[in-house]
Amino acid sequence: GIEFIDMVGETWFREIGRVIERHPQVLKIICGHGHLDLNGQLGRVPVQMVGSIAHQLIAGRVDDVAPSFLNAPVPPMLHHWMDGDLVSGYYPWPADVDAERIDRSANMPWQDLKDRMRGAMKKE
Repeated sequence: GIEFIDMVGETWFREIGRVIERHPQVLKIICGHGHLDLNGQLGRVPVQMVGSIAHQLIAGRVDDVAPSFLNAPVPPMLHHWMDGDLVSGYYPWPADVDAERIDRSANMPWQDLKDRMRGAMKKE
């Protein structure tokens, strides 16, 4: 584990593992606002702790050292179910996101641009 995260001990972690074992429908555990980004496994279930959109805490490289503070948010993580599978990823939204839209830079309506992009993927 990570010392400053596990300060409360392992009991809570082990108990959650026992609960998850009884629920095969649980496919993934996602914890938000974790102040750092970690991935692991709890039994058969992947666990993902997503960084905070506020500040980050950076774990030291040795045990029992206070974490470092980084005042840099990570982009929010989006989750989407696609045909029964979960896809997750970070997506940064720049302040000028609307100004950078590809339909505007191509000077084409979005539907026309999508059709053109799909056509480029068709086999001749």
